[in-house]
Amino acid sequence: MRIKSRPVGPLVIAAVVCAMLVGLLPSLAQAAPMALPPRPPTPTPEPSTPPKVQPSGALIALEVVFGADWPARELAWQDPWTVVQWQDAYGSWHDVEGWQGNLDKVEKSIGWKTWWLSPQLFGEAPFRWTIYDEWGGALLFTSTPFTLPTNCGQTVTVEAILFP
Repeated sequence: MRIKSRPVGPLVIAAVVCAMLVGLLPSLAQAAPMALPPRPPTPTPEPSTPPKVQPSGALIALEVVFGADWPARELAWQDPWTVVQWQDAYGSWHDVEGWQGNLDKVEKSIGWKTWWLSPQLFGEAPFRWTIYDEWGGALLFTSTPFTLPTNCGQTVTVEAILFP
């Protein structure tokens, strides 16, 4: 069996091309994105002083004054171990676990140790500072009892004189 082919006329070719164009028209006919409507200019903020941030807690500080013969002693400023203690209702003193450590810094024979406390502890008492020559070492100093700060931003400082 033989298949006869007929020449394709220009009318058939035009019909096929038109059908293809009609199929593509929806994708070609999509509208271009619209421009955004005009907006008022954004105002430039005036330079201002930043608001003052109120601290959310307070501090207790130990100020250690090393005596005149301190540099001649074998104790280095990094050695002393400081401990804050609290007193229970029976008169016994207990170490505060989180408030123990070496001095934070020393300048010109004066050393400091500082601890932050939250407002929940404001006004609690009695507490005291103790200083040992090293962790687990001999006791060098015990302060008089003190009360924790009562206001945000307040610092209660206790002075200790070592080796007068």
